[in-house]
Amino acid sequence: MDLPLLAYAFTAGMVATVNPCGFAMLPAYISYYLATGEEGETSWRSWPLRTLYALLVGSILTAGFLSLFLLIGTAVSLGAYALMTWMPWLSVLVGIGLIALGLWLLLGRHLSIPGFPHLEVQPRRTLKGIFLFGVAYGLASLGCTLPIFLVVVGGSFAGSGLLPRLLLFLAYG
Repeated sequence: MDLPLLAYAFTAGMVATVNPCGFAMLPAYISYYLATGEEGETSWRSWPLRTLYALLVGSILTAGFLSLFLLIGTAVSLGAYALMTWMPWLSVLVGIGLIALGLWLLLGRHLSIPGFPHLEVQPRRTLKGIFLFGVAYGLASLGCTLPIFLVVVGGSFAGSGLLPRLLLFLAYG
């Protein structure tokens, strides 16, 4: 595997985290992360344990983001190229939907979808919630980051072998 290609994929992945489509979600996540959990829950932990927990949280968030991109990337590589032309519009619709949902919840309303359990913000952080935020961040980011993702990771499909493709995907992540 070519080291400059891995560095390129890693750099593209770092740039993708601050894309204009999903960047507005970062303050929301930081607010959620800081506002949830038990009071003083980290005060008893040593800095190495807090560091390991932060790495775990970041890894799970990244796994949520990459899970969505793996699904979309697989669909595109299997021939769903029409999806690419709709991604910018899908991002706009997701953004409008999130704004409407935010205003609805700000007014003290609840979200209830038939067939789904009552959705509400958990007073505690859970690893499942962190993973799902990664998926939501990926969904909001698709319009801006999917083209970069496809150029970086999709370009690896010209090469041979599963390992180089997997390494590029992980470097991007």
